[in-house]
Amino acid sequence: MILDSPNYFVREKISTFRQTKKGVVSFAALVTLYKIGFPAESIREAGGVIMESTLVQAISDSAEIIKEYDRETVASLGMIDGNLFLNQVDDTGKEYWLKEAGSFKKYCEAIPVITNDNDLLEGIFGGHDIKDVFGICDYDAISFIHHNEEYSLIAVEAILSSLSIDEELKLNVNSIPDWLVIQKISGERLLGYTKSLLDKGCLISVTKNVIDYLSLEISKADEGTKKKLYLLWDRLLSDVEKYPEKQRIVFIQAISEVIASYKDEIKSVDAGILRILINNILLLRKQKIEMIFDGEQLSFALVNAESEEQIVEIKQK
Repeated sequence: MILDSPNYFVREKISTFRQTKKGVVSFAALVTLYKIGFPAESIREAGGVIMESTLVQAISDSAEIIKEYDRETVASLGMIDGNLFLNQVDDTGKEYWLKEAGSFKKYCEAIPVITNDNDLLEGIFGGHDIKDVFGICDYDAISFIHHNEEYSLIAVEAILSSLSIDEELKLNVNSIPDWLVIQKISGERLLGYTKSLLDKGCLISVTKNVIDYLSLEISKADEGTKKKLYLLWDRLLSDVEKYPEKQRIVFIQAISEVIASYKDEIKSVDAGILRILINNILLLRKQKIEMIFDGEQLSFALVNAESEEQIVEIKQK
């Protein structure tokens, strides 16, 4: 439900990137992949698996949803400004959730399952019982990967991504976009899934690896494909303007950090990709680049601009 609401976004963190042939999908990442329409078959083909406890949880959650919505009347009481109100789900809403529950269960059952037979050493987390923190599904995934380094954890949440910096845990964590890059899917599919992730509130989805991979794909593409990829890239970035303000702020901060991480490597990014990216960042920040000539020296300054003025200037360039 949260991924379907424009009022919420996922708290993510830019994680380290190390390519592995196999990946364990965390519970939240599993739901996210399902919501963006990434096929279960593609997860299997990419060496992706889920923990047995994740499958058990998914089946249990699906059963609970079916039990909740497979009734003649589905309603709940709420309160607004001290007044009680009845929130009743109509037949269309009930049909939607019943279908979603069954579809998600089938999705999970189509993905290979592995079992965790190990526990983490208590000293790693200072003796704390982290099963209460992460839940049994993600605990099993963390423990399994800790003992099987050929796997990486596919995650969306910041709390899981932060485990990649723990030297004692030795956990490799990849975001969904970076994992898609590893699979070497087409640039068009990558942009489609990345946009879906952004729309679902995963606002740190335009990673350095995504930009590098798009540049590589464009370098190999014919003119028709290049034009299509540029249009999709521009649409992905320009649509961020439609997001609520909090989401826009998070996205701007994240993409700015990605650009800053390039330093001199920025020269390796495709010129068209970079131009579209910079133009859209300026639009989102409501800024423009102003050229200043004092009679002797030409310089450039980044200044604030009203949205309409800025759009005119960028398009004229």
